[in-house]
Amino acid sequence: MLGPYYDNADGTTDGRIRLNIQNPNGIEPGTWKYEVYGYKVTGTEDYTI
Repeated sequence: MLGPYYDNADGTTDGRIRLNIQNPNGIEPGTWKYEVYGYKVTGTEDYTI
């Protein structure tokens, strides 16, 4: 499990959260799942993964 992460985690409030997963032995194969929740959002917001 990773997170939670918030917009200002990188020191800038810009609507972006950058997450870079690295492992010299590779990343675990299989099905990965993610959940995205809005926090202090009015209306709807678009996002990309």
